Amino acid sequence: MINHSTFGGRLRDSMTVLAERSVDVANRAGMDRMHYSHILSGRRDPSFPILQRILKALPQVDARWLITGEKL
Repeated sequence: MINHSTFGGRLRDSMTVLAERSVDVANRAGMDRMHYSHILSGRRDPSFPILQRILKALPQVDARWLITGEKL
């Protein structure tokens, strides 16, 4: 079950809906795969620059929802 109350859970859900692999998103975001994995699992929160890179790698994802869990 995906936890939508966490950033990592919403990110993982977005990747599932978009049929994206974590390795591909990490590569497009220019991130180390282990660092990206830690964000997905909730062990780390992304810094603002990392958040920007993730959003750029996944332009279809609503930034507000990904960050806060809220929709307009």
